[in-house]
Amino acid sequence: MDIQGRPDNVMPYNCMADMLAPLTRKCIISFVDEYRKTMINTKESGLRAPTISEMEEIVGVFSTIALSHDLLLETCAEGIDLERFNIGHAKCVDSELIERIGVYPSKVGKDKNQRPECGCVESIDIGMYNTCVNNCQYCYASFRPEMIARLHGDHDPHSPLLCGRLTEVDKITERKMVSYKQRQQGLL
Repeated sequence: MDIQGRPDNVMPYNCMADMLAPLTRKCIISFVDEYRKTMINTKESGLRAPTISEMEEIVGVFSTIALSHDLLLETCAEGIDLERFNIGHAKCVDSELIERIGVYPSKVGKDKNQRPECGCVESIDIGMYNTCVNNCQYCYASFRPEMIARLHGDHDPHSPLLCGRLTEVDKITERKMVSYKQRQQGLL
């Protein structure tokens, strides 16, 4: 037990919440998914997806900590119902938040390219596989260390590209975009 009577294993999470609480209102959590690439990264460590009872034990602790720090907790693309722990399903790309920030209502639907449990609305991912150097074992997006090293070495902060630079053989194609802003304001 720590000096405040909490189990010792809660202490690091409580410290994270102490740091996060002044900076955010919401935290989104997720459990390991056993994607093929994740399984390749974790085969030697024994990392596995948690059972339902393990998930409930974890979120029980997280929920208590979040509540004591006035933080909202939501899950990313999880099928499990955790409402009894005051944990809902997140939309990481959230139309309501975007509308609040942009001051325009929008008419955008669920992203059909995501898993059924995902609540995100349609968006364009600007990320790239094998560019993160954090080497998290559970990550599905970083799975080739030699490519990660090469791409990281190619990074140019002045380039319009995530990695590398435009060359004479590169072809730039403009993507046809449709605005989801609703320009017609409704009556209050």
